[in-house]
Amino acid sequence: MKISSWNIRQGGSKQRLPKILSSILNHNPDVCVLSEYTEGEKGHWLKEKLFQQGYLHSATSSPNDKTYGLILFSKHPISLLQTPDGPAEDSSRWLYVHVEGWNILGVHIPLKKSQTPFWQALNRFAADKQDEKLIIIGDYNTGLPEDSEFTPFTHTKHLQSLIQSGYIDAWRTSYPAHKEYTWYSNMKNGFRIDHCFVPEKFKNYVQNCYYSHQEREAKVSDHSMLHVKLIN
Repeated sequence: MKISSWNIRQGGSKQRLPKILSSILNHNPDVCVLSEYTEGEKGHWLKEKLFQQGYLHSATSSPNDKTYGLILFSKHPISLLQTPDGPAEDSSRWLYVHVEGWNILGVHIPLKKSQTPFWQALNRFAADKQDEKLIIIGDYNTGLPEDSEFTPFTHTKHLQSLIQSGYIDAWRTSYPAHKEYTWYSNMKNGFRIDHCFVPEKFKNYVQNCYYSHQEREAKVSDHSMLHVKLIN
């Protein structure tokens, strides 16, 4: 099973949405998790187009008119699961489903002071689920020191806690010596902030994990796409 994750930047735009659709279809994932999704005309257009292309199952984190959220598209039937017990104001920042033998938690971790309580809820949840076939995938808005260019991350300690609780970075496991960046600041500093984590006991189920940077370079979004291939 191939799962893709992508922050599409502010819900896309009328100019970018056809390119977002084309990018998803070109990569042809079984499951696609999009963050910064918006309800309304743009979201409806994307859902309709992907449904026509065989993504018959979808779920959202139910963002309101003033927030971004997540949407998951799948070629396979999905079951909604209960999201972690975290801050109410950030409830649209995660989406939890079961598909093809895996539990998938899509995340878009907030910035600044909101990041700590969200991480605390995530790490409590992850510690309880390390014996399950779980992937935690999305825009983490942080990383480890080796994944930033010149400028250090904040909140690295929370990501380190996730690793210490028994999770592996699927991309780093696939490419232990590489440096790649998935988002760049206005100062042109690169950061790898889009991640997929899996319980260590299931690391052999990860066939590959890789990024596609062409979408970011072409300004279809300001994030690279993340792809992971899993053994069901």
